[in-house]
Amino acid sequence: MKQISIIGHLGKDAELVNTENKEYQTVMFNVAVSENFKDNNGEEKTNTDWITCFKRYKNAENVLPILKKGIKVYASGKPSFGINNYNNAVYVAITLNVRDLEFMTKQDEPKKEAKK
Repeated sequence: MKQISIIGHLGKDAELVNTENKEYQTVMFNVAVSENFKDNNGEEKTNTDWITCFKRYKNAENVLPILKKGIKVYASGKPSFGINNYNNAVYVAITLNVRDLEFMTKQDEPKKEAKK
């Protein structure tokens, strides 16, 4: 079984993407997963990967007000990979079918801007 876990910040508010199913709704959100490192010259650098996440809910309208830009989340689930072209560059696109989702930002804690 393939499974990955990520921790990162939402780059924008979550969206409802499938409303045809009356029992379940699909929510899509993008998570920025960043790592800091020093290059060969000792200069601090940040590398950010964007993961597109999908999660099914019975009552998605209850979670949409929480899944806002900047909130920190832990997500784990089944990944899928594809190849995309963007601005004449080829990159691997990672999509995560989320099984487990935890909110790591407290309600009164300020939200962090995801790095671009």
